[in-house]
Amino acid sequence: MRRKTAGSSAQRGANDGDQASAWEHAAEQDARWCAAVVCLYRCVCIASGDRRGFRYGTRLTGRSWYENVGMYQYQQTHTYLPPRSRGVQTMMFSCSVWSPKGGVGKSTLSINLAARLALETSRPRVLLVDLDTQQSGRTWAAQAKQCGHTVPFDVAASDAQASAYDIVIFDHAPGMLDASALKSQVTLMPLLPSFFDAAAAIKGQADQVAKGRRVMLLPNRLEMNFASDIAFLAGFVGKPYIRKRKAYQATIARGLTIYADKSGIRGLHEARREMDNTIDALIDLAAA
Repeated sequence: MRRKTAGSSAQRGANDGDQASAWEHAAEQDARWCAAVVCLYRCVCIASGDRRGFRYGTRLTGRSWYENVGMYQYQQTHTYLPPRSRGVQTMMFSCSVWSPKGGVGKSTLSINLAARLALETSRPRVLLVDLDTQQSGRTWAAQAKQCGHTVPFDVAASDAQASAYDIVIFDHAPGMLDASALKSQVTLMPLLPSFFDAAAAIKGQADQVAKGRRVMLLPNRLEMNFASDIAFLAGFVGKPYIRKRKAYQATIARGLTIYADKSGIRGLHEARREMDNTIDALIDLAAA
């Protein structure tokens, strides 16, 4: 039977100490690598405007979004500037927001489209023609005035004075329409990520294209944590889309748009980026 000696015990203790030191060194190295990866991830989120991803990164590092960047305070104290002014291309521009189905977000899109185009550097005169029987656009304008907000564009129930404006946005009622009823250069058709909505929108698009209309489909109210919504976007690669955000409903309820300054509503940066991309695609379609 082998006997334990003081020398062998001391040697084993030294080996255990070396191994523990090696483990501590490896853990320290791993922690440094993780911190570097998280820092890089957060930098990418800042550059892309992904606040949700940045918050995930801050949970790993234990520091808050406001402490690190202050983007929220920046949005409350700085005036929004359009990322790209289309200048001449936006003059005499008209767009119809229409869908064969109701409840797809036409009025919310129409209001924010008009608000964004009113911010062009050329300062065009913008008119929102509320042709919907629910009068959503006019109801929102009344809410804005009651809350003391300035509406950056005019809202009317008909297009009788449309010729006096540079840009006209038509908010149509749902249902099948003849091409002559769509008095604009392009038609924007929002659709929800569901089978029946998509089927109705695609049929409506085909009917309008057959009559010589320029039509753009816009996926709306997408929830990217659902695999079905991500799969729905497979047919719209490289094209604009609108995610489901509380910022849209919160601003409308307060008589504001997503381009209002110092509103205190979160998620405006991402919503503005989506709307800017939609505007660019519409103007490119009109100029094609």
